[in-house]
Amino acid sequence: EKTFIVTKLAFDEGIFINPVIPPACAPQDTLVRVALMATHTVEQVDYAVEKLTKCFKELGIIK
Repeated sequence: EKTFIVTKLAFDEGIFINPVIPPACAPQDTLVRVALMATHTVEQVDYAVEKLTKCFKELGIIK
C-alpha cells in the first residue's frame, strides 16, 4: 500500500515513478522505479531527491 501512496505523493510533487509489486519483485518486497535521462539537469535530479526523501519520511519509510 505504501508503494502506491508514495507514487501518488511523488506525482503530486511533479515526479513520475513506477511502483514495482509482486510478481515483478519478491513477494515480501515492493519497489519504486526512477528513470533518469541524460537530459535531466542536476537541479531536476536534486529536486527529485529532495521531494522523494520528503515523501519517504512522511510514510515512515526512512527516518
